[in-house]
Amino acid sequence: MSALKAIPFLASCCFLSFNTFSQEVVTKSYCEPPATIIVFRTFNIFGAAFSYNLFFGDSLLGRIHTHDVFIIETYDLATSFHATTKAPSLNADKRTNYKKVKTIKYPITLKQGDVYLVKCNFLNQRVFEYPRQPTIRLIKKNEMRKYLKKRFVKKNIKTYLYNGWMEDKGLDKYLNKPL
Repeated sequence: MSALKAIPFLASCCFLSFNTFSQEVVTKSYCEPPATIIVFRTFNIFGAAFSYNLFFGDSLLGRIHTHDVFIIETYDLATSFHATTKAPSLNADKRTNYKKVKTIKYPITLKQGDVYLVKCNFLNQRVFEYPRQPTIRLIKKNEMRKYLKKRFVKKNIKTYLYNGWMEDKGLDKYLNKPL
C-alpha cells in the first residue's frame, strides 16, 4: 500500500522540478538587454527633397525624410529593412498606374545588447533618374564617431532616450576621442 502512495508523490516531484526548470530558461532569455538600432538619414543635395517608405521587417516605420531619426529596440537576432519609392514615369505601364517602383532589402544580424547605426539615403548615380534608388547601410564601428557627432542624431537620442544613455551603452568613447 505504501508503494501506491509513493507513486503520486514521485510524479508530483518530477512535475515540480520540470516546471521550475522551464521557468528558469524563460527568465534567462528575457534578462538580456535588447539590441538598439538607430536609423537616420543625413542631408544629401541630390535627394534632399525626396523621401521614401521604410519598413522594419513587415512593419512600416514611416516615410523617412532628411534629418529623421528612428530608434528601435528589438530582441530579434536577425531582421531586415526594406525601402520602396515610386514616382511617375514614362517607362511604366498602365498596370502600375504609370509609376515606376524601386525597392531594396537590407538584412542585418544582431547581437543583444549592442547598438547599431543604420544610414539611409539615396544613390548619387544618375543625376536625372527619377525616382532615385534608396540606400540603406549599416555603419561600421570605426565610422560611428563621425555620425554620433552629428547634432540631429545626438538631439534625437537625448529626446527619446535619457541623457546618460550613450554613456551607459559605451558610446561616449566614440565622442571623446580626439581627431
